[in-house]
Amino acid sequence: MKKRTTIKTLIIISLVFTIGVCLFVQLEFARNKDTILTKLHVLALNDNNISVDFNPEINSESIIIKDQSGTIIYKNGELVENLHNEYGHVVFSFYTNDTLFAQAGHFKRNWWFTHDYQIQIEKENGDYKINLDINGPEKFQDDFIKYIKESENDSLQYSSYRTNGELINKWIEKK
Repeated sequence: MKKRTTIKTLIIISLVFTIGVCLFVQLEFARNKDTILTKLHVLALNDNNISVDFNPEINSESIIIKDQSGTIIYKNGELVENLHNEYGHVVFSFYTNDTLFAQAGHFKRNWWFTHDYQIQIEKENGDYKINLDINGPEKFQDDFIKYIKESENDSLQYSSYRTNGELINKWIEKK
């Protein structure tokens, strides 16, 4: 009797393990496909990945990154929150000393599309420079990097680029 129970238990464990492996493999191949399993997987696990790297001259603990809803996702040198999956613009806002110095992102048409975001923050001639590498199905969908810089005459200078470095626009606004 005891041997029969052990065999049944092993069969059930093997079956659950096999189904789990099959679902995982299916989801890896189905990443960013319009399927019910993919959507459930994204709701449960949120497969967006973010990595942030810095030049050695930058103190990573002085940088704060927020998402489009204002949620802090990077602070004190570490990721504190993952990027939520939503329709629309994905925007990373970069702050130092409570001052917004840049924004970067792209547009997502499907909330279940997940992306890998690699952010490199550098300093050139005293100014911060953002390199955003987006890997996923909508990486070049309205992608941008926008820099904000205060000028002497009480105004803000904006310059906007594609993630490949192509200039989109420059403008000045009064504070």
